[in-house]
Amino acid sequence: MVTLCPTCSRRFEFAESVCPDDGARLMTLDDIDPLIGTVLDGRYKIERKLGAGGMGAVYVATQTSVGREVAIKVLRPEVGNDEEAIKRFGREAQNLARLQHANIVQLFDFGRAAQGLFYLAMEFARGRSLTSELAGGRLNLDRVAAILGQVCDALTEAHGQGIVHRDLKPDNILLLSQAGNADFVKVLDFGISKVMGPEKHKTALTAAGTIIGTPQYMSPEQIDGAGHIGPAADLYALAIIAFEMLTGAPPFQGDTQIQLLIRHVKETPPRLGDRLPDALVPETLERFVAKGLAKQPAQRCTDAQQFKAELKAALALAKTGLTVRGAGVVVRPGARDSSAAHAAPTMTGRMPDPALTIAAPPPVAPPTLPYAPPPRKISTAYNEAVTLPKSAVAAMQQPTVAIAPELVVAADGAADAQATVLHNLAAHANDPTPVPVEAPAKRRGIGMAVAAGAVALAFAVAAALWLRPKATPVPAA
Repeated sequence: MVTLCPTCSRRFEFAESVCPDDGARLMTLDDIDPLIGTVLDGRYKIERKLGAGGMGAVYVATQTSVGREVAIKVLRPEVGNDEEAIKRFGREAQNLARLQHANIVQLFDFGRAAQGLFYLAMEFARGRSLTSELAGGRLNLDRVAAILGQVCDALTEAHGQGIVHRDLKPDNILLLSQAGNADFVKVLDFGISKVMGPEKHKTALTAAGTIIGTPQYMSPEQIDGAGHIGPAADLYALAIIAFEMLTGAPPFQGDTQIQLLIRHVKETPPRLGDRLPDALVPETLERFVAKGLAKQPAQRCTDAQQFKAELKAALALAKTGLTVRGAGVVVRPGARDSSAAHAAPTMTGRMPDPALTIAAPPPVAPPTLPYAPPPRKISTAYNEAVTLPKSAVAAMQQPTVAIAPELVVAADGAADAQATVLHNLAAHANDPTPVPVEAPAKRRGIGMAVAAGAVALAFAVAAALWLRPKATPVPAA
């Protein structure tokens, strides 16, 4: 069996699957495209095929005059005689020629080769499709904002020229490493784009009842054909792509294309939180996505720059505050996280779970009170500290003096409280246990009670001395 390397064009007569020189997959003669190796229109040498679609195929070629790599899009021979297909192909060339933007592939040439093939020569961008990036799961917030922001800039240029893409999807968003940006965007394939403007200046190239676009990303107005198809259709597709980038899957899915189309028209789209049960999704981001997926074009953003600004604001809010990492674990900024799996959050590459929510308030220092020296205190039997007058403390430090309770007269409630305190002081003079104080309010009378007791004691001593019998002198013998 003879095989051929599509990269280096070497032929092999043994059963190898890849080229030993460059690692390219070998093709059998039955697989070989007849255009590969030929020079198209005397200027473009066809090197290899990149892909094929319903109307044509795309090749990598070398522009022989300057040695530049270009992408060649060729209309398939079987549709080369279809007048409608030729008009649509020409319209794509005209639309691309009007667009001059860094995020849109550039058109170099359009023509018909001697072989009768219509072709477009375009900028060849080495990169990877957004579809291949999403195959690994959802993207982090920084990448979502950066990629979709550039797509919005490309759409702003197209819509400003009156051109609606109508087939925006991850397959048509190419990511390049360029100028230090690993996610530099190129929007591809304006093949079914539509020019807006007065009806008398347009040619209807779409037959009645024909649906143009990819069902997964089509707007309701494209599906039912009831409304005007304008920039809002592209913004609806962009909201579908945003939902897919944030959650890992489009909002609507179906077993058949008809079922999928009906869901776009009839069903309410799911919330981001429904697809991310372990994430704390800010309501601002939920509202933004819901607005982008509104059934009525008038309810969506008015233009691509408004879409970009609102997306940026919603994602910026989502990046501050609570972060969901791992299996539904919520970690506040600044909080300790002892798990090794919950290391510092990463905002480049892919995120294990979206980083979403609201910032925690800063710590508040306790108020500073003016300094006051502590009063002298004594511990009571009721396990509380009360302040006693100096006179009472001094009385407790004097030698033990027995005071008869009957010497203390209670004149009223206050005097009764003072007598009680005085009695307790006397009773516990030799006892090391703390002195029980009935209530803080009785402290005020302690000094008066001590003074009264001292006066009573003095009178008692004086009376005892006065009433003592006097000794009778004994006469001398």
